This record gives sequence, C-alpha cells and structure tokens, in this order.
Amino acid sequence: MELNREVIMMFLQIRTLDLLKVTTVLLVAAIALLPTEQLHAQAQAARIRSMADKAYNFLSTQDLTVMPNMREAGETNEGGKFLVALTIYKYHKIFKVPGGNNHPKVVAGKNLARDLVANSQFDRMQNYELGLAIILLAESEADAYRPQIQALIDVAQRRQREDGAWNYYNAEEGNGDVSISQYLVLALWTAKQYGFDIDELTVENACKWLLRTQDNGGGWPYTPVDPGNFGPTNQNSMQLGYDQPSDAAAGLGSLYISAGLLGFVNQKLPQKTDDANTQKTNGVLQIKKEESEEEKITKNPNIPEQVVMRGLNTGNGYFSKKGDTVWDTQRWPYYFIYSYERYMTFRELAELKNIEEPAWFVKGVYFL
Repeated sequence: MELNREVIMMFLQIRTLDLLKVTTVLLVAAIALLPTEQLHAQAQAARIRSMADKAYNFLSTQDLTVMPNMREAGETNEGGKFLVALTIYKYHKIFKVPGGNNHPKVVAGKNLARDLVANSQFDRMQNYELGLAIILLAESEADAYRPQIQALIDVAQRRQREDGAWNYYNAEEGNGDVSISQYLVLALWTAKQYGFDIDELTVENACKWLLRTQDNGGGWPYTPVDPGNFGPTNQNSMQLGYDQPSDAAAGLGSLYISAGLLGFVNQKLPQKTDDANTQKTNGVLQIKKEESEEEKITKNPNIPEQVVMRGLNTGNGYFSKKGDTVWDTQRWPYYFIYSYERYMTFRELAELKNIEEPAWFVKGVYFL
C-alpha cells in the first residue's frame, strides 16, 4: 500500500476541543506535504489507514456544532470549521478518494472563508483562524480562490506585530505568541508554494524575532521575552511553556520555515541521488556545498547566516538532549506531535534527507 508523506497533522491548537484528538489522528495518518513514499511495513500501513478511516467517518457523520470552535457566528470563533474542512479534504486527496472538494463540510469551510472575505469580516477571525483559512483555500482550490487568499495574506501581514511576532488579534500588549506565530508562518509558506507573493520583510521580521527570543537551552516558552538582540537568551524558567517540547517544536519549526524562505537552508524536495552534494558533520546542520543556478535563492542580507545556523543547531540540540522523553510530554501532547512533525519535516528538507520511514514518524504513529 502506498501512502503520501506530504505533511503529518496540520494544525490548530483548540485547547478545549476533543475534536483535536480526532483530527490529529487523521492528519498524522494522511500526512500531507511531501511526495509519495512506500511504507515497508504493510501491517503498519493498514493500521494507519484504519486510524484515518475511523477519524474521517467521525468527522463526516457527527454533528460537531455542539463543540467549542464549531458553533454559529457570534458564539465563539470558527477555527474548528476550517480545520475539519481541511482534514476531510486531505483525507480525500491523500487516499485518492474522489469528491473531496464537494464534501459538505469542505464546502462549508470554504464558503465560510469566502464569505468572511467578501463581507470584510476579518474581525471575526482570530489569527489561528486566519492561518487555517489561507491553508484551506490554498490547498483545496488555490486558483479558484486567488483573490480571497490574497486578501487573507494581506490581513495576516498587516497583523504582524512590530517585533515580528503575532499574538491574538487586538492583543498588542505583552509578548509575542510562539503558538500563534507558527500558524501564520506556515500559512505564508503554504501560500508561497501556490504562487502567491509574500512580503520578504514579514518573513525576515518573524525570523529575527524567533532568533532573539530563543532560550539558551534551545527552546522557546509560550510567550517569550524579547531581549532586543539576537539570542539565544536566558528566558525565565517560570514562564508558561518553558522547557516544554510542545513550545520548542513550535518555535523551531517556524525558524526552519522562515530560514528556508529567506534562503539560508534548503526547502526543495530531495532528489534520490548520492550524498556528495551534502555537507553534514555528526548530525549537525550544514549548508549545501553547491546549488544549480535554478535552485539558488539569494540569502537575506539582513540576518547574519551564522546566527541562523546557531539558532537551528541550538534547537536541534534541545531535542537531542530530550531524546525519547519528548513523547512523555504532559503539556498539549497532541499539539506537540503535529508541531514536532512540522519541525522534523522541514529539518529533513534542510539536511537533504530522504528517509522513507523515519524513526520519529514511527514513534508518532505508535503514540497515537
């Protein structure tokens, strides 16, 4: 059986929503960002498909409107609708089941995003929802929704704080939010893959903020203090999320994404050739020795390259020290898994790895 390993678990921290457990299972099984690869263990492949089928059936058949984040407008935010639509669509795409774009809950999610844009009701969208709406429309029908996606991108870029982070909409006071920022960074990356123009300054400022706020230990707390200069720095150990894998994965995954968009590391799919073009020392990230003219992206001149590499390597060191204890995290364990997947996926792209069944993936499946 062949599965696409294209992104495992897409996103949304809905803290009180049991639905997240179901969508996480489905998204870790559907895996939606990299090209098709063979899972050697047929039993495991069947197990993954079984998990995905059960989650899909639940999302498709159950009345979810009674759950938080799934209610009618005015009662609460509506991010769950975008997440469910995206999850169902990805199931159809990955498992080659026709009709994904016509599924009622996919149509409902896309229509909601379309109508919010048409009526300029952006105030109804928190930044989590904003990121998910961009990803949903881009992934499902980018050509059909180009004006709407561009409008959402413009809002996302306008909402970026002066320090480069994002927080809850209209919450300029206090520190930037690593959790929310990762959704907007990923949304902008996704849009760029579908041909949308992204303001490089937006990405640059986000990358700078991540580099300034990284803790000396390699991670990030939930809302880190910005010291005003490139870190790593000593974050307060009493901060929420300090030394927690969930928050560290969110920050490091975003750093990899922004570093790739700025030309510091590879984000192209690996070619199945020898490793002569890759420089790697003891698992520490290095730069590709050579690139073709087509592949070259001019490195952003406003961030020292050594600062970016130090941030990535310090973050990788955090997870190396944690080892398998990361799977015992008690702080948002499902959130950790999809953030960790994002981090490891972009790390493997940066390191030019092409592993069909990496250990972290297998461990994530067993966890779920």
